[in-house]
Amino acid sequence: MSKTVIRGRLIKQKHGKIMLVQNKPMPPLTQSELDKVYSLPYARAYHPSYEKLGGVPGIKEVEFSITHNRGCFGACNFCSIAFHQGRYVTSRSKKSIIAEAEKLTHMPGFKGYIHDVGGPTANFRKPSCTFQEKHGLCKGKKCLAPKPCKNLSVDHSEYLDILRQVRSLPKVKKVFIRSGIRYDYLLEDKDDTFFKELVEHHVSGQLKVAPEHCSASVLDKMGKPHIEAYIKFSRRYFEYTGEINKEQYLVPYLMSSHPGSTLDDAIELALFLKKNHIQTGAGAGFLSHAGHGVHLHVLHRAGPVHAQAGVCGENAGGKGHAARTAAILRAEEHAAGAQGAAAGSSGRPDPAFVRRARGWEKRGHTAVQRGAPAACGRCAAAWRRHKRCAHGRQTR
Repeated sequence: MSKTVIRGRLIKQKHGKIMLVQNKPMPPLTQSELDKVYSLPYARAYHPSYEKLGGVPGIKEVEFSITHNRGCFGACNFCSIAFHQGRYVTSRSKKSIIAEAEKLTHMPGFKGYIHDVGGPTANFRKPSCTFQEKHGLCKGKKCLAPKPCKNLSVDHSEYLDILRQVRSLPKVKKVFIRSGIRYDYLLEDKDDTFFKELVEHHVSGQLKVAPEHCSASVLDKMGKPHIEAYIKFSRRYFEYTGEINKEQYLVPYLMSSHPGSTLDDAIELALFLKKNHIQTGAGAGFLSHAGHGVHLHVLHRAGPVHAQAGVCGENAGGKGHAARTAAILRAEEHAAGAQGAAAGSSGRPDPAFVRRARGWEKRGHTAVQRGAPAACGRCAAAWRRHKRCAHGRQTR
């Protein structure tokens, strides 16, 4: 069944004496309709009944944020946005966005910082090409993966103009972009003005992007661009950051367990992280879903967060954890051997870590040596016992 309004058709299926009807997809909201939706008098706060429970902490991240678009033509295979917002991108008018920004400046608690002017993908303002206006999005093809389509229309000028207007408002000190940036789309823009202003004005210390993996075979299954695009983007990002003498970072989102990925792919990712000196704080794993096959996210965090979330190694999925442990150990041994050969030493990984990890692996636990510090996925009591990593450093 097509999810686009142009190709979508009504589907009927008889079930006993009942007829099940699946309506064709609704057309996306027009810009004027979207403006009207966002002009409604929302409370912009959680329900007062939550006050006695201490409020809703999560609202702090979005309280002073602005959504400027809907839909995403990236259509990654694991993402649900294509299902509930569609691949056709619509956006609010500049007037509507500025009006909301001005309203934020008069809200209680506003301190001059607008946390986000974004959406499903922050730097999309219009459909990917003119072809889809009459014919719909290409069937069986993606606009950006494995390589950007030759018909892709790339233009950040309107988005940049909006950001400039918002950051020039009275009482506004900074305007950040915390929604996802499609760096592969950004790289296709021949004018680097937006890229430079993004780095100079709209990064709150670190920019989060989503390469998701480094293995070409896994990225193809995800519907994501190959890792070379991320490497090219990161080089330019740090180049522009250096030009303005700022200390800013790039935070890549990565995932494990995507359908079709193997232990060899996990090892490749582990070696990529080690080579590029990336320490993982959190990662996403995936469970299959009937709608698309890769829809439910499971967050795996290093450190005592397992205990805080009520999840320990024993009830977090034994065989899967053991497999991940084995992959990490193999990667550690491979990388350490290569480094040792270069240094003229034996290149053995830390024996204390290996002994502990082998034991945890047998019991279905996870052990990950991130260089330093190390972390284990055992329960809170075990974490308190392992207060220091294999290198003697204090763990996080």
